[in-house]
Amino acid sequence: MLNKKRKKSKRSRKANSLAAWRAYRKMFAGINDRKSKRSGSAIPAPLRPIRSEYDELCDGLGGPADISAKMGFREDDVPLPMYCTEYPSRWILPVFLRFKPDEPLARRFWPWAAFAISQYVWEQEERKKYSDEPAPKEIKSLISEIGKSAKTLRSRLQRLHGLSYRLRDPSAPLRRAHLVWLDAFVSQAVAGIPSSSVNKSDKHLLFLHSAMMDFFNRLASVEATTKKACKRVDRKLLERERGQTTSALSNFVFRCGVIWKSFTARKPSANKVDGREPDFVIFVQELAKIGGAHQPTRRQVEMTFLNLHPPIRVPVF
Repeated sequence: MLNKKRKKSKRSRKANSLAAWRAYRKMFAGINDRKSKRSGSAIPAPLRPIRSEYDELCDGLGGPADISAKMGFREDDVPLPMYCTEYPSRWILPVFLRFKPDEPLARRFWPWAAFAISQYVWEQEERKKYSDEPAPKEIKSLISEIGKSAKTLRSRLQRLHGLSYRLRDPSAPLRRAHLVWLDAFVSQAVAGIPSSSVNKSDKHLLFLHSAMMDFFNRLASVEATTKKACKRVDRKLLERERGQTTSALSNFVFRCGVIWKSFTARKPSANKVDGREPDFVIFVQELAKIGGAHQPTRRQVEMTFLNLHPPIRVPVF
């Protein structure tokens, strides 16, 4: 009896809450309709899209500076609005205005600075995973091992396949049948249709045999190709440069250089002027500081300039 009263009370409260919510929606819709009529807008206030700071930049100043080609990207390659949300203008504009008091122009370069910072931070975190970069000799050995593994795999599969096709063994009546089943079981995985059972129909077994022969040919091709690849390993191309402590710095300095030259019309340089730290180096350090990333020294920026090259076009994250 008590349980029935509780269930009835619960249903009553739920019904009252639903009725109150519907009444609120009706009242709220009426208010919005009146507001929309007064403002002349066909879209109710709650449904109007929230404009971002990047949208305001596009409307007010025509969008970000057109330096995508100089940065090594096509126009639509980089999702700048996403980076602007990550690093708002209030963080970055003070850095620009320190070197040139032109806020409208600085705002147009803010999205690209946000992109450079974000990529620098991401690259640093990503490259921390690359502690196992092999030496040229190890890469050659790796390719050689692939060829040897392909040869071993082909040899072992061929042996199992051959054993299953031998004549029946009188000393073990079920031995050959079981080998046929095991060979078919493995062959199904080779054919890309692994299963916990074996289809014993002649048509299916013929298909598996064909798939296995095709796989043998591919393994033989892998073995032959790896031998050629070992002869074509170029040690000079695989040697890594030493001395640069921050692997992500090259791309970051390059991008900062493009932004700096386009914004200030001054050539980026890591050379001291009258014993003072170069403005460009300070610019790089301040942007890195915003991202909480490693702030390079003047010497590191200078060493990076010696081997500076445009970043290879890769997917942007």
